[in-house]
Amino acid sequence: MNTRILNRAEKLPEDGFYQIEAVGEHINHASKVVQLIDAKAVESIVNRFNAAAAKAGEEYPGQRIDRDHLSQSLENPTEALGWAMQLRNREGIPEAKIDWTGLGRPLIESKPGQPPVYKFFSTEYEPAECERIGTRIVNRKTYELVRPLQLAGLSLTNDPNNKGQRPISNRNGNDAGAAENQPEKPTMKQVIKLLGLADDASEDSAVAALQKIQNRASQVEALTTERDTLLAAQVESDLTAHAAVISNREVVKAQLIANRTGTLALLASLKMPAAAKEDAARITNRGSARTPEQIEAGKAADQDKARGAKIRNRAAELRQITPSLSRSAAFANAEAELDAK
Repeated sequence: MNTRILNRAEKLPEDGFYQIEAVGEHINHASKVVQLIDAKAVESIVNRFNAAAAKAGEEYPGQRIDRDHLSQSLENPTEALGWAMQLRNREGIPEAKIDWTGLGRPLIESKPGQPPVYKFFSTEYEPAECERIGTRIVNRKTYELVRPLQLAGLSLTNDPNNKGQRPISNRNGNDAGAAENQPEKPTMKQVIKLLGLADDASEDSAVAALQKIQNRASQVEALTTERDTLLAAQVESDLTAHAAVISNREVVKAQLIANRTGTLALLASLKMPAAAKEDAARITNRGSARTPEQIEAGKAADQDKARGAKIRNRAAELRQITPSLSRSAAFANAEAELDAK
């Protein structure tokens, strides 16, 4: 919620320091970015500005302040309305100490019955001096989320893009924490309206409605816990069932938790690793090379061949000695004699 602006009896800060930027996330449609002004951004903007000023010393001219960034065009005048000479970080709010020129001071001063011409500042940042930290969806479009790190320009305006800053002149000067500059506190009527109750509903009715909301929240939390417990058990079962095709268990586990249905479909499509063949013969790439198994088989074949020759020769001798002996009988007698040895 933006701070309510009340500018009765407006006056300028006595110490010369002015809030130049509002913290928070600010959409810039022209540049298609969302600017994040947080503690890190404020610290960097202030430190870089002051470091440059300290390095220049007495020669530092300051940061020129113009009207609505008009000096960006060479066709417009470049006179300064003021010069920012120093920045400070005041409880997370960037403030600039400004030396106003004769042209600028009348534009920001308030007089009885005459409000100031300008009430706010508008900052400028170079894209190269912004930290890119993510994206945001704005009206269904993706905008880059950036963190400005250095002030590039400063202007007076009545239509700041980054809304929420304190007016240049206000009732309490430097007192950013004054009650009238705080967000308006909600009333019981507003609470009753937010709860969707009738305008004349009692406080007891509002309490009862809030209690129902708390009960629903508790039920949702319990159901969420039960769902997460069940999912964890299912995921462990899935990991066991598909262990053969999983190489990184933790990565797959995270995917199952995020999208169990899709991950299971992917796991089911993976092929099981082929089983290694046992006792596979070594491959040799020399033409006459033989494996040990082939060598042993060759020896057995040679032995069988020699035995057969001996049996044939002895059978022939037996038939010469006894011509009436049949061929089969001669071979049988020759084999028996060889086995008897």
